[in-house]
Amino acid sequence: MEESLNFLYTGQLCGSLEMLPRLYTFIKSLRGRMEGRTILLDIGSACDPSVWHCEATGGRSMIVALDGMGCAAANVSGYLAEEERPKLGGNLAIAPVDETHPHIVDDLIFTLRPPISVEWDRLAVVLKPTEKTRLDSRVLSLVRVKAGQVGRVSLERMDALWYLTTYSLHDMPPTTPPDPTIAGAVEFITAEARYAQKKR
Repeated sequence: MEESLNFLYTGQLCGSLEMLPRLYTFIKSLRGRMEGRTILLDIGSACDPSVWHCEATGGRSMIVALDGMGCAAANVSGYLAEEERPKLGGNLAIAPVDETHPHIVDDLIFTLRPPISVEWDRLAVVLKPTEKTRLDSRVLSLVRVKAGQVGRVSLERMDALWYLTTYSLHDMPPTTPPDPTIAGAVEFITAEARYAQKKR
C-alpha cells in the first residue's frame, strides 16, 4: 500500500484579514504543484483579541475566513472562547481545535497534545508549532511559521507506515495578486464584524 499525503499550513496571522486574499492565491499555487491528498491547516494565533474584528466577533472572524479558504482544522486556543463555539453554526467545514476539542476524521487526528500512542492505521497531527518538523511514532509535529509564510509537508505511506519525505517553508511573494472570491468573503466578514461591534 502506497499513498501520498500533503499538508499546507499557516500560522501567526494575528487577525490579518487583508492578507488572506493574496495568501489564498499563494496557497493555490503551492497546492497545484503537489500530488495526492492535500490538506490545509492553521497552527495557531489566527486571531488576536487586540484586533478590532477579533474582539468584536470573539475570534470567529478569522475562523470563518479560514473556512472559506478550505482550511480543514485550526488551532483556536487562546482566541475562541467556549461560549463562542455555538455561534459558529453548523455550516462551516473547518474544525476548531483546542486542548479539549481534538478532531478525528477518517485516519487523521488533529490535536494540540501529542498522543501517548497512535493506532497503526492513523496519523496524529499536532496543531501547535514546534521548533522542528518531524514524524515520530505516527505523530507529526510542524515547525512554526510567520504571517505570510506557508509550511509544506509531504508524507508517503508504504507497508502501512508513514514516512516524512519533504518539508519546507515558503514566503509569499510580494507581487502575489489577491483571489477575488476570498477578497469578497473578507469584505462580508468585515461588514458582519462591524455590525457585531455596533451591537455591543
